[in-house]
Amino acid sequence: MKHYNSKQIEQLIPQREPIVMLSGVTVYDDGSVETELEITNDNIFADNGKFLEVGIIEHTAQSAAAIIGIENLNSGNTPKVGFIGAIKNFKFSKLPCVGETIKTKAYIAGSFANISLIKSETTANGEIIATGELKVVVTE
Repeated sequence: MKHYNSKQIEQLIPQREPIVMLSGVTVYDDGSVETELEITNDNIFADNGKFLEVGIIEHTAQSAAAIIGIENLNSGNTPKVGFIGAIKNFKFSKLPCVGETIKTKAYIAGSFANISLIKSETTANGEIIATGELKVVVTE
């Protein structure tokens, strides 16, 4: 298991500041990751002291990108660019506050050709605050 800090994240995902929504990848294990994001007041998805739903979805998408980026690096390839093909079944029970750190577990639930189904669970302070699915299409 390798950990990736905020400086190494740029090797894994195509996003650049100010849109980077990962502070680190804390766990990678064969098609799954655990990621985190420290929510700061200057985050573009923070509003009135809360981190918005769209920010959680973008954080999840970047967690998915990290899985694919790590797999590409591990096989000696440059990480490929992808995009969200579908957002499905996202449920939010609470919005995290500025100053909190969210943690997301994401894994590839299935793949066909260049399309992967990613399932995720996001927590704040040990409480599940969001779950959902993304279909991610990776360009060749």
